[in-house]
Amino acid sequence: MRRSVLLLVFGVLLPGSLSPLLYRLLPERRAPAVRAIEIAPLRLEVVAPRSAPVADEDTACRVSAVRSQELWGGATDRLRARAGAGSLRVVGVEGLDRIRVRAVLCASDLARISAMDVEVRRMGPDVTVETAQPDPDGAPGWSDDEYARIDLVVEVPRGIPTAIEDGSGPLTVTGVGDLSIRDGSGAIEVRDVAGDARIVDGSGSVSLDGVSGDVELEDGSGPVAVAGVVGSVAVDDASGDLEVSVVGGSVRIRLAVPGAVSVREVGGDLVVLGDGGAAVRHHAVRGRVSIGGRRP
Repeated sequence: MRRSVLLLVFGVLLPGSLSPLLYRLLPERRAPAVRAIEIAPLRLEVVAPRSAPVADEDTACRVSAVRSQELWGGATDRLRARAGAGSLRVVGVEGLDRIRVRAVLCASDLARISAMDVEVRRMGPDVTVETAQPDPDGAPGWSDDEYARIDLVVEVPRGIPTAIEDGSGPLTVTGVGDLSIRDGSGAIEVRDVAGDARIVDGSGSVSLDGVSGDVELEDGSGPVAVAGVVGSVAVDDASGDLEVSVVGGSVRIRLAVPGAVSVREVGGDLVVLGDGGAAVRHHAVRGRVSIGGRRP
């Protein structure tokens, strides 16, 4: 190496005929060896084709875009869904080995739809589906003809435990495992739950049918119907309109305001607490019955 450097220096200082001789004395330069590296093919988990916003023929949606995503690979132990304004439907599908999401973005203008997005991500065994969209409550100045919503359909492996936080709009859940819902407003419909169901609802109707575990429900306003529960049912109801039927365990109801309550076909006890002005009807209750602290 030292000899090569000295010869190169002399070649620069003594140009002319000496330079070719000196360059011939330098070691031969060889191209660096190339090693073959095998790169494993990437298996993308999220496939998110994004269509450009287009004018919608539906007058209820001036600008819309459709996005479809799939999450592959890895065992999924639980689904978490966080959605704002718009409808949400979660469906458990027998034999499905992935998470499939289809979202219809709907807005009154391009500026609002450009601020909307749907994210699907995995953290360990949990999968989270979350929407992002402009919030009218946090942006003063929205007129009656300005809006932004995302209508979301999520397909999951049947029986997967599911936790949902929903802002507003109708919510439908079928074919999942243990279920937790915290909802702001809008109708809730739940069917075929393989486990427990716990729901906290602000406003809107609630319908549950087919739960293999227990049901716990805290309701703000709107009619409530619960049927086909293998375990027990506990309801804190502020609206007063309640119907409970075909329950394997006991039923416990706490009423905040008077209303119509109907209970039938209960395998355990029936306990109704709270407002004494409620009209409570019951039929085929095998256990003890206590209404307003008294036994009829």
